[in-house]
Amino acid sequence: MVNVGEFDQNDKKYFYLNVIHIKLAARFVVALQCIIIIINLIYSMTRTSTIMLYSWVISTFAIGLIGSLIYGVYKEKRHFVIPYLIYQLSSICLTILIFFVFTIGASLSHSMLSTLAYDFGAIDVNQPIDDLNKELHTFTIVTIILIAMAFIYQLFSFHVIYEFQKFLKNRESNFDFPATSEMDMSIA
Repeated sequence: MVNVGEFDQNDKKYFYLNVIHIKLAARFVVALQCIIIIINLIYSMTRTSTIMLYSWVISTFAIGLIGSLIYGVYKEKRHFVIPYLIYQLSSICLTILIFFVFTIGASLSHSMLSTLAYDFGAIDVNQPIDDLNKELHTFTIVTIILIAMAFIYQLFSFHVIYEFQKFLKNRESNFDFPATSEMDMSIA
């Protein structure tokens, strides 16, 4: 569908939650994604070799994906943000699955919970049973809270980038806005 009329990039519909322009919100999401990658790499170096290898492999994938997002956001190319939207949608589904698997596994399997607590939480599983149970309960609660926070962040970042992509699509489909940054001076 083609919009008729002038394109106003400062229209209220291009402000995220009527507070911040969608371009600035998208750049904020890009910065957060870069910070999360760095935090993940630092965190992984303090854990087991399995977690470290997993985090480094995920980070190499994320560098390409976030690189595409960075280019798409800063150069305002809507097709370059589509891979991130697909990734974020699959990540949201995976987070929901992880939540259910973790809660069911934590309630049914003590060994699964102990292994996860050792790998991710660096909890000593060889301590007295009363202390171990307290730490496992704390680990379970903290993990559920972190999964919920990750889910909320994923929804937020998906929504911001999706709205940014819609902004770019509206801008490109408008007749009054040039699709390229260069002027065509050729005579046809």
